Amino acid sequence: MAGLGLEGLTPACRAFVEARREARSYKRGDRVYAVGAPASGIYILRKGLVGLVYQSAKGSDHLLRVFKSGQFFGHRSFFADEPHHATALALEVVEADFVPREAVEHVFRMDPKFARIVIESLARELRHAEIWRVLVSEQDVLARTAHSVVILKDLDPEHPWTRAEIANFCASTAPSVVRALTELESRGLIRQSGRSIEIIDRWGLLQIETETV
Repeated sequence: MAGLGLEGLTPACRAFVEARREARSYKRGDRVYAVGAPASGIYILRKGLVGLVYQSAKGSDHLLRVFKSGQFFGHRSFFADEPHHATALALEVVEADFVPREAVEHVFRMDPKFARIVIESLARELRHAEIWRVLVSEQDVLARTAHSVVILKDLDPEHPWTRAEIANFCASTAPSVVRALTELESRGLIRQSGRSIEIIDRWGLLQIETETV
């Protein structure tokens, strides 16, 4: 179970989790879990991409984070002992393992390596969230779009990221992202073909700072 580091656990702990995990499959667009649902376990992503989507009070969807194969998710709400604060959506066909509370808590009690892995993951997520908050507040749509394209393409180069997904990720709107992508293409930084986006100049995209599109 990559991502949780279960291969490094004691044989007894690993066997305990393996015997209690539940294999689940989802089609593109399916909800893995909905906002407000009880966090009764954590998920290990075997295949595909899962997006964590938060809906603001104004009804706008925001893509907070994307999880790829080998990562675990649903853990923040689980360890905070509160309902899920956002909805987990399958961005493509997904295969995941659900590990129920009793198995997770058993491993925490029996093997401290697991606790360290989770703490490190939460710390990295907090760092990324803090940096991204600064970028969103200080950069305009062109810079946010450029940086988001790099991040999302690094995450999954083959996934056909939609303009709406990019807009949700960089706290913008699809029309604004379309205009920004057109501008980036005119500068020779990317190439578009339908929904496909090819990065031509990665460094150039990362160097874009606040400008007016």
